[in-house]
Amino acid sequence: MTPPRLSPSQPWLRTTRHRMALLRHRTVQRRGFTLLEALVALLLMSLLLAFALPAGQRWLQRQRLWHAAETVMADLYFARSEALHGSRNVLLRFVSTPSGSCYVIYSGPQNSCQCGTEGPSTCQPGSQAYRTYQAPQRDGFPMLSSNISSMLFSSRLGTVALAATFRLSTDGVGEVRHIVGITGRVRSCSVDRSFMRWPTCEGVS
Repeated sequence: MTPPRLSPSQPWLRTTRHRMALLRHRTVQRRGFTLLEALVALLLMSLLLAFALPAGQRWLQRQRLWHAAETVMADLYFARSEALHGSRNVLLRFVSTPSGSCYVIYSGPQNSCQCGTEGPSTCQPGSQAYRTYQAPQRDGFPMLSSNISSMLFSSRLGTVALAATFRLSTDGVGEVRHIVGITGRVRSCSVDRSFMRWPTCEGVS
């Protein structure tokens, strides 16, 4: 809405009618959102958040599980490689407690290094910790479990004693398994096709 233009050569434009038109125009220009419009916008935003938040949380949980599975897999490869190239046995100690689980990869006498769900790993003199993974018990974060408490990667052939399976899972998201055979080879799979990165566990023995 464009207000009428003033011209000094047209005195009738200075009438009360013109002033009222100018006042109406300024009122329209300054008009903001009504209370009803604000309530409708707030309702739409609430609906969008109600759908977006659960999807965003699930995506974040999947990313955490993915990263945890990649980390554990890399650590298992590292342990075998370090044993072969370092010409010394490398051990992995797994610890599970009510507050979570962890493992430490180290060299030295058996059970000479200890890990916890918080803080750095500790080792006795003459032992060296290489890597530590911690999985405290928290909602929405991956849980780590294993069927062994200790395993040894041989410096001769990279073989393992004992074979083990590591499981990383998040409720409602999925599960990834890393299976270490006696040859030291690591095979990974996902349960119920949780991730396309790995084959389903039905085809992995």
